[in-house]
Amino acid sequence: MTEIAKLNGELFTHMQQIIEQARTQAYRSVNTILVQRNWLLGKVINEQVLHGEKTTYGLQMMQELSQALTAAYGAGFTKTNLYSYAKFNSYFSVAKDDVIFHALCGNILLDPRRKETL
Repeated sequence: MTEIAKLNGELFTHMQQIIEQARTQAYRSVNTILVQRNWLLGKVINEQVLHGEKTTYGLQMMQELSQALTAAYGAGFTKTNLYSYAKFNSYFSVAKDDVIFHALCGNILLDPRRKETL
């Protein structure tokens, strides 16, 4: 192998590493943001639609929200998903200060009082 071919191979490999690291960081950031979005959507659903119970009004609103969000943003906002967001919010809520998690070094803090992470 010539020096130029070897250099080009090393250069290519180095550039591949940079691209792969950036891609991994981007995926991680997007996943964190989606977790935050889903938790916040669940919070709004719990507080403003369901009010802690599944009433006829709440069931109808969930269907209408699902249709409107799907029309505006595409797939991912089925009625089932909206209920999952609400359940996710309920499960991971901290009653007093409404803190759900802190994304520190890729860890999701499950319960700030106990310092548990995923």
